[in-house]
Amino acid sequence: MSDTRDDIVISFKPHGGYDSPLVAIKGANPAEVADKLAALGAVGLWALIGNADNELKAQWALAKGLGATPVQHPTSAQQNHQQGSPAGGQRPQTEVPPGLTAPKCPHGIKTYVDGKYGPFWGCSANRDDPSKCKPEKIHTK
Repeated sequence: MSDTRDDIVISFKPHGGYDSPLVAIKGANPAEVADKLAALGAVGLWALIGNADNELKAQWALAKGLGATPVQHPTSAQQNHQQGSPAGGQRPQTEVPPGLTAPKCPHGIKTYVDGKYGPFWGCSANRDDPSKCKPEKIHTK
């Protein structure tokens, strides 16, 4: 543990949504926080954060518009398998088993998920999207 204590924390978000980047500046006193803020501006970090946020949103919108379905990176899937169930108590998304065809919804093609209480089709919309479809249980024989 550190011997120093951050008594002041200032958080910046361009807007209140979950998809907004968060920058937290911490310091032991006002002078330290002011120095850190000045350093961020001097190296152009504010612009880099804004540009990265805009680029990510543009890529996501393009992928969503083309009907892309998010997939888990193979390395992440292997790590999750080795570590057990990932955060949220949900097992990793897996390939669609033979004989099943992924259904579509207004947000694109649904994703096969081997959940805690059995497999289901998950909507590819963002989790905070109010129009996100409810999970659809897959009944296996």
